[in-house]
Amino acid sequence: EKRVAVFDAVTGELRRSFAVAGSSPDGRNTILSPMGRWLAVASPSRRGVDIYDFATGELRYSLPDREGTVYWLAWHPKEPRLAIARDNGDIALWDLAKIDRQLTELGLGFALAPAEAEAAKDRPQTNQ
Repeated sequence: EKRVAVFDAVTGELRRSFAVAGSSPDGRNTILSPMGRWLAVASPSRRGVDIYDFATGELRYSLPDREGTVYWLAWHPKEPRLAIARDNGDIALWDLAKIDRQLTELGLGFALAPAEAEAAKDRPQTNQ
């Protein structure tokens, strides 16, 4: 079982931990969003990405497997958008705000943090 552990930077005390699936042994396919809300982890197949709520450890999204192994992940500095680079040269951009709006319309969504929702409302819609 792979776990994410959160330690106090001053005392070194373990604050909490939660289990995650997937990722690479060197951790390069695991990244925390700049606001600290989301943790993106390459899925066990290494072809998709799982996104966890970092505060609760709850799996919120499983982005689908695609052709090519996930090579690198990067968050937008201010918006809930994730870039996924693959070993075949593909790059995908995922907009969590848009995904959440679509899920909310189906009664399956959850609330983005206020800063994320504010950043997302004034920009054009994207396909992913």
